[in-house]
Amino acid sequence: MDTPNRLPDFPDDAPGRFGYSVAKVSLAAVPFVGDALQEILERAIGEPLRKRQEEWFKEIGKGLQDFQDRLDGFDPRALGENPAFVGVVYEATDQAMRAQDEDRLEALRNVVLNTAAGIAIDDVLRGRFMGYVGRFSTAHVRVLKAMDNPSGSPAMVAQAKGMMMGSFWPVLLAGLPEFGQREDLLEVIVAELEAERLVEGSSKVMMSGGSIMNQKSTALGRAFLQFISTPQIA
Repeated sequence: MDTPNRLPDFPDDAPGRFGYSVAKVSLAAVPFVGDALQEILERAIGEPLRKRQEEWFKEIGKGLQDFQDRLDGFDPRALGENPAFVGVVYEATDQAMRAQDEDRLEALRNVVLNTAAGIAIDDVLRGRFMGYVGRFSTAHVRVLKAMDNPSGSPAMVAQAKGMMMGSFWPVLLAGLPEFGQREDLLEVIVAELEAERLVEGSSKVMMSGGSIMNQKSTALGRAFLQFISTPQIA
């Protein structure tokens, strides 16, 4: 139910605050640049950028409204006094304007909302995790999730069933069939996750059947997944 103090919706006519407006003013000051080029700039850059910006802030606003409705004492207006939140919004918005897929946008939205919800994270890790969000592909996240919870995948459980000895690799491939013809790519992704200490233990080392399905993510990897996952609120 709405209350007088409820955070309002993000307005549809919110002015853009990014580079487009600067570019447009700059073009207008250049001799011999006519209205036709400015119209091209408006249609090719201005309108899509404004639309992306508006959709991004609408999604953030909806999440904050949900918090306000469901969390006692949550005041979204106080977030402006939280340097960690303001910094994350700035970084996430910059990345959101450049994001090429919905999965990355969702992860960025979750980062902002988890920060708003009060997930405590060290400044060093926050910067490191924001770097991962910008650098990692959605495939990296899928692989990390699969290695974090092998037992959550029926295909991985079925592959491991009855294995007395073996490596985790065929189990991982069973849970990620899209890499069936691109094992080389999966090897690169796993190596990068290992290098960042998000997962541990070689996936191709022989082990007993009882340990094949053990969680392969590290505490750091699990913290990163929490950082980008949908906020869990009562």
